[in-house]
Amino acid sequence: MADLRACYRLLLGRAPDPHGLATYAPRIRRLGIGVDELVSWIASSPEFRARLPELLGEGASPIERVELAQGFALYVRRDDPALGASLAAIRDYEPLVASRVTALLPEGGVLVDVGASVGFYSVLGGRAVGPHGRVLAFEPGSRNVSLLLLNLHANGLANVAVHELAASDRHGLLWYGGTGSNGRVRPFDGEASRLAYNELVRADTLDRVLAGEPRVDVVKVDVEGAEGVALRGAAELLRRCRPYVVLEFSPPSLEAASGESGRDLLAYLENLGYQLSVLSPEAFAGVASGVEEILACFRSAGAEHLDLLATPGD
Repeated sequence: MADLRACYRLLLGRAPDPHGLATYAPRIRRLGIGVDELVSWIASSPEFRARLPELLGEGASPIERVELAQGFALYVRRDDPALGASLAAIRDYEPLVASRVTALLPEGGVLVDVGASVGFYSVLGGRAVGPHGRVLAFEPGSRNVSLLLLNLHANGLANVAVHELAASDRHGLLWYGGTGSNGRVRPFDGEASRLAYNELVRADTLDRVLAGEPRVDVVKVDVEGAEGVALRGAAELLRRCRPYVVLEFSPPSLEAASGESGRDLLAYLENLGYQLSVLSPEAFAGVASGVEEILACFRSAGAEHLDLLATPGD
């Protein structure tokens, strides 16, 4: 019992409460656990995790509310190098892409936000389509989903449905890991040790999840190299609803994340009757082309990715 009281005092900064004593004391007596295991139990508790940033001198919370140029606010993590830090500094995000997505969404329309992250496009789209429209947001990362839900609540949006899963080309499980709000999925190989540094997340196809959707106006896809996998799982949706598709295009990321070439993804969209054009970077915006010209734009742009618009043909 002395070890239990010491762990509470050192790790939680307080004496054990009656519930804590009733929880841990029988385990100590019955199982004869040592100090290391007792420390592990208490250190994994929600109370200790909530106290950890303060103990490390990082403040009570890394979350900050940021007023954006698009006219709404987002809560972001200040220590997120992928998105939060830049949003807090610049207070703007992908202005060319954001303006095009807004222009393509009619009042009462439907946006499918694949790779919703902390909710920039879900909030943008929810405001654009109005109370009679809808946003269907897909995000597998649990930390991102928490901020996504907070941002929807903060902006008073009741027209966004959140699906906590990865959009893929099949139903199943995937490994998810990444840096900050940027996450990548990898095939699930059944290796339990990977849970030490990855999340295990549900995966499904957009065709399966959205089979009953009568209308989709825009599909936005930004999933760190799994864009082709997500869109191949949406073939029927793309044929049936003929939405615009806005996607991040990076051949190296496609190769690394899913083993697919940039040429293969562009050809897939062309075969579905889509015309391709570049949205950003700005110097290449508006270039409409086929597969080879888009690939040439990527090589000459010197950027990590291009943002593309796929427009359905007649």
